Amino acid sequence: MKVSVIVPIYNVEKYISACARSLFEQTFKDVEYIFVNDCSTDRSLQRLEDVAARYALPHFQLVNHEHNRGLGAARLTGMGHASGDFVMFADSDDSVPPHAIETLVKRQAETGADMVDGATDSFAEGVFFDKQLPFKGPHFVERLIIGNTVPHHVWGRLIRRDIFTRHEIRFTEGVNQAEDYSVIPRVAYYAERAWTDEVVYHYRLDRKGTFTDGIS
Repeated sequence: MKVSVIVPIYNVEKYISACARSLFEQTFKDVEYIFVNDCSTDRSLQRLEDVAARYALPHFQLVNHEHNRGLGAARLTGMGHASGDFVMFADSDDSVPPHAIETLVKRQAETGADMVDGATDSFAEGVFFDKQLPFKGPHFVERLIIGNTVPHHVWGRLIRRDIFTRHEIRFTEGVNQAEDYSVIPRVAYYAERAWTDEVVYHYRLDRKGTFTDGIS
């Protein structure tokens, strides 16, 4: 199984090195890394390229937008370059534990699921807390639609890529916040789902400003 990891980038020079290292040091190796630069104006690309140069990466892509288009468009661009059987999304100010992809891939192999959710936690100033387990109850899609009782985020999940292509599920260009809300309910409607209680994603809480918001 090949996994495509898609990472949008916009003015994250303080965080991109740690994010990239956490991805490049995954124990699962059949991964292509797709970074989409949404016209950063800081040193994000230099930091990323410096880190990438230290690793022997057989599948590494850096895609540049010609103008700032927003987070939804950056994820769309990444999907357009992905060739993996499954995709995983990461935000460039967050990080993942070293066994994250291997854990999700193993669970997918055990279950045959189209989408595998993992546990997540939050961190600030190097302190980790607020572990959130994946939702395990019935009526998952309904709960996604009617409220915030289950998480809508695309990160922390392994998703079969052809769920997006077969059902024409696309991120919306111009939507820079909560763009996940228009995607995950539709993915979940078509996907057989499994989960693991192991933490597969670290979400940063101590970043000021919004992500990929140059056009907002």
